[in-house]
Amino acid sequence: TICIGYNANEAQNHLQVLRQLQYLPQAILNKISVLLQMTYGGNEEYITKVENVISSVGCDYKLFREFMDMPQIAKLRFSTDIFINAQATDGLSGSVLEALYAGATLLNASWLDYKEYEEWGISYKSFSSYEEIPKLLTEVLHNTYKSGRNREILQNKMSWQQCKAAWGKIIKGDS
Repeated sequence: TICIGYNANEAQNHLQVLRQLQYLPQAILNKISVLLQMTYGGNEEYITKVENVISSVGCDYKLFREFMDMPQIAKLRFSTDIFINAQATDGLSGSVLEALYAGATLLNASWLDYKEYEEWGISYKSFSSYEEIPKLLTEVLHNTYKSGRNREILQNKMSWQQCKAAWGKIIKGDS
């Protein structure tokens, strides 16, 4: 399963990513399912464009339009094998972190420079142009790339227990 973005905002660049999926061999398209979380942001005209493009790609897909509660979002994240983050701009997205924690392999646009990922040793694949996406997907789908210890790293850096300890030090004046 491949999740593209996490809302219906045009800045997620769904159309550019979906157009690249058309370059995958049909044998791969037959094996993938694309998940599109279009539950907030954007507008009906854009969502319809996205649905028109994905319906012509030649793979299975699920477009989510209705509000999702936390258990539904958790199921979506744990159902995601590959998360493509190609949005125009971002500041360490919680949705992307959730997908990483759930075990997804991240394909991340190079213009989204997450210094934390580098400092922490988060494993992901980067692309500088949309045209690189078919090759990266093929590598990941053929298991030539492994995402490493992302869950363990995020548990140590971003968990509630870690935040509780850090805030405790600040409150006590130990920072």
